[in-house]
Amino acid sequence: MAADLSHFDNGPWLAEELGAPGSRRRAVFTLRQLRYFVAAADGLALTSAAKSLHVSQPSVSAAVMALEELFGTELFVRHHAKGLSLTPTGEKLAREARALLKHADDMQSVAGEMSSEIKGALSIGCLITIAPYLVPQLLQQFRERHPQAVLNAAVDHQEALLSALMHGRLDVLVTYDLDVPKELTFQPLASLPPYVVAAEKSRIAKMKRVNLADLVNEPLVLLDLPLSREYFLGIFSAAGITPHVRYRSAHAEVVRSMVAQGLGYSILNIPSRTHHALNGSKFVSRNLVGQHRSLALGTATRTTSHPRAILKAFQAVCADVMRDMVQQGS
Repeated sequence: MAADLSHFDNGPWLAEELGAPGSRRRAVFTLRQLRYFVAAADGLALTSAAKSLHVSQPSVSAAVMALEELFGTELFVRHHAKGLSLTPTGEKLAREARALLKHADDMQSVAGEMSSEIKGALSIGCLITIAPYLVPQLLQQFRERHPQAVLNAAVDHQEALLSALMHGRLDVLVTYDLDVPKELTFQPLASLPPYVVAAEKSRIAKMKRVNLADLVNEPLVLLDLPLSREYFLGIFSAAGITPHVRYRSAHAEVVRSMVAQGLGYSILNIPSRTHHALNGSKFVSRNLVGQHRSLALGTATRTTSHPRAILKAFQAVCADVMRDMVQQGS
């Protein structure tokens, strides 16, 4: 979903004098043009930009060409059938445009605070393994509570999300406390201990509680994502045990399906509301005996002394949704 900035686009919004004093030539551009240009810069393709904005490709192309004519320089290098790449001037304008659009969203948020309503747009990122469980509920509940505000949601792995937050492309992350830099503020909202998942008819399924030592000779299906893999393997390393990693996948649902099919066991954190994998097979969940590091699930933001009202409103919704998720999954 894109931020509704249409009320800023009714005519020239920004103007800068060009040429000698007294010249009537003025550089005028709109937030819509900047928004189209930034979308093209983020995806390095006009087609993907148009799709993300829900507009036609010629509209994006026209906005970019208008900016290039205005600034008298190329912003992109066009590669035939290979998309775009930013010129040095394009990279600089993209940074400035993101900051300007962010400031416009902040102005909407301030206006919302003054009218006691939450308004504006917020760009959220969610860790790919927990997105299916949280993002739909977050979007629905936030929309019900704050219909004048807009959430833009992105899903990725931890390293990519942290980079996007640090560089201002996202406003807040919904994620685990995995290698969160000190420059960011992490607000824990739920504690999720590791647990074992195994096929319904496996040897592990017959156990009520499982020790790591019980798993030594069993094949492990590892959730293989940056930082996540180090966390799960670290559980074994801390106990002086080397697991037998047989399969790997970066997709949690693939891991569950492989486990349910009887190809091995896995260790996960996110509570499951069902014990059926997407392939139709069943799996079971078992507590892991011993003291193992739990993951804190919460929100990460850039440190600021005055968080926007829309951000605080989103974190309140996160707290409610995560509490319900943990209760239903227990």
